[in-house]
Amino acid sequence: MSVNWNILSRKTHYWASLTILLPALVIIGSGVVLQLKKDVHWIQPESQRGSEGPPQISFEDILAAARSVEAAEIDGWEDIDRLDVRPDRGMLKIRS
Repeated sequence: MSVNWNILSRKTHYWASLTILLPALVIIGSGVVLQLKKDVHWIQPESQRGSEGPPQISFEDILAAARSVEAAEIDGWEDIDRLDVRPDRGMLKIRS
């Protein structure tokens, strides 16, 4: 039995193109979503804003507020990784 190289080449290219197309579509789709994330609010909601200026709260009040969130499991300063202070937005974030 002889192999028909034209048919084999067409079938190979057909399946190889589908194999390459699917990951390429995922990459293109995720790239479009990343480009539009600031413009489309269901992708990335707007950032919250607080009062303008530096925080008017003491470090003890910050720790007390962090301790009050049971899901964070914060007992002291050693459990807090960093404080992200953004005075222009009036925000203070705690990372544990």
